[in-house]
Amino acid sequence: MKKILIDLPLRQVERLDAMAKARKLTRVELIRRAVKDFIDQDKPADYLAMCGAWKSSPMTDEDLQALRAEWGS
Repeated sequence: MKKILIDLPLRQVERLDAMAKARKLTRVELIRRAVKDFIDQDKPADYLAMCGAWKSSPMTDEDLQALRAEWGS
């Protein structure tokens, strides 16, 4: 593992300590899990795979405008 140093406002550190205590974790473990969850939520590969998904669709611009009109947007 690589150590990092971050500065946090005292209020955030106090909240982290309370959350860690409630979960019976160390502060560092709580932060590791939060960072992991944050990274796991960022799925750029999935997003990029969707780009251009409609380019081979037979739908015309007029078809799309008609759909939008049905949706009320």
